[in-house]
Amino acid sequence: MASLTGTGSLIWLILRRDRILLAILIALPVLIVAGQTTAFQELYPTAEARQTFTQQSNSNPATLGMLGPIFASTLGSLVAWRVGVMGMLLAGIPSLLLVIRHTRAEEESGRRELLSSTTAGRNAPLTAALAAVLGANLVLAAAVTTALLAFGLPLAGSLVLGLSFAGAGWMCAAIGGMAAQMSENTGTARGISLMAFTALFLPRIAGDAAGQESDFAWLAWLSPLNWTRLTSPFADEKWWVFALVLAFTAALAAAAYALCARRDLEAGFLRPRPGPAQAAPGLRSPLALAWRLHRSTLLSCAVGFALIGGLAGAVAPISTELLGDAQPGGEFLAFAGADDVGEAFVSLIVYALSVSLVPAYAIMVVFRLRSEETSGHADSLLSGPTPRLRWASSHLLIAALGPVALLAALGLSAGSTYSLVSGDVAGELPRILGSTMAALPAVWVMAALATAAYGLLPRFAALVGWGALGVFLLIELGWEAQQISEAVFAVSPFSHIHPSTEVGPFTLLSLTAVAALLAAGGLLGLRRRDFG
Repeated sequence: MASLTGTGSLIWLILRRDRILLAILIALPVLIVAGQTTAFQELYPTAEARQTFTQQSNSNPATLGMLGPIFASTLGSLVAWRVGVMGMLLAGIPSLLLVIRHTRAEEESGRRELLSSTTAGRNAPLTAALAAVLGANLVLAAAVTTALLAFGLPLAGSLVLGLSFAGAGWMCAAIGGMAAQMSENTGTARGISLMAFTALFLPRIAGDAAGQESDFAWLAWLSPLNWTRLTSPFADEKWWVFALVLAFTAALAAAAYALCARRDLEAGFLRPRPGPAQAAPGLRSPLALAWRLHRSTLLSCAVGFALIGGLAGAVAPISTELLGDAQPGGEFLAFAGADDVGEAFVSLIVYALSVSLVPAYAIMVVFRLRSEETSGHADSLLSGPTPRLRWASSHLLIAALGPVALLAALGLSAGSTYSLVSGDVAGELPRILGSTMAALPAVWVMAALATAAYGLLPRFAALVGWGALGVFLLIELGWEAQQISEAVFAVSPFSHIHPSTEVGPFTLLSLTAVAALLAAGGLLGLRRRDFG
């Protein structure tokens, strides 16, 4: 077909450009799976110990809301339970961002038009992006399966868990392909896709927190992303669930192709309104331009965080009622930094988002500088009277204040709903909001680290920024599984704002100072290095 001409060459180009990034994105989940398998082997070596742990976890709504139920008390099932939600994030979010990077971002930069002037067909870029990402997820599935087999786990369960990782990547790749057709702006496309990811993820929390025997357990099936966990690896493997995954992926991919055929090149299906011939006074500055570029993503993410926080806060008080007299021990509540299981539920969900998605947003904003530089847009701006550092600082201000808005939306919604349902408005709202905002300095450290990488090592900035976030999350998982010492965990900025840690003013000021030094180093490097 003429519309697919050049697809093979484009696939090779994508793999060549992202070979290091793809290797990291495949290696990280494999390391997590291997680490969790080793941890469970050491912590629960007997069938009796695993059975006791399974019963305790499945009776704790806070744990259910975070990770879902354990389907069997086998070693493999415990591993699948612990890495299931993390697999959705590690395979899903990179997949949708990579598809947008190689479709919408290529159109926005003008490179897609150059390809169209050759023999490349109209559907070749979208097909190449989807094929490359889907193929990378298959490699991930094979790597996860091989790692599990190396530990002596059954083949069927290992294959189901590996394919579950791939399934999350496939569905999110299709979401990214769909979002890339909706808007002519890369940032807006990312915002749409992340908003869709959040909407598809929300029912999982409510359905899992209620428990498998609850009347609301069916809500977990309303989340397509949760289907990859409901395949029940190492329990009663449900192979038929993969048919739902493939159908969802195929439907969204078909819709993406239909929209691609009905829009003009470099245009989006949702056409922007034409602006006035003369910019308003408030739009004549680098900061106003930065806000214009980032506002759609920020607003979409803020709405998503508010929805998640509101749902978590509304469901949390039910946890205590469901437990009855079987309340968790003080060790669990101390780990969550809470006085009861409802507060622990909210605390852990808020913390999980604060150390994963919020830093990811901040890093993404910082790396918009790099895309503006490589696309040539920054050259047009800097050829005028705008200084380089003023241009960069405008984006960094969004990277600093954007997480403030996201954490505030998360904390206010979670605290408001939880306090209203529990009846303690005066006490719960300030406490939950305060603990949520305490994560801000750690997020700033991640944004500043990305800034330093961009200013000093622009070619390897993405590798350093995203790699550091992945390493810190991996360290935390190892620490929670008691495989990594407190000293190693202290290297991560997230260790200093963990719910189990008493966060004081000195800690917050120290993290802020580290962020300021890293950002200053990045700006100094940007000022002195060659541009472009």
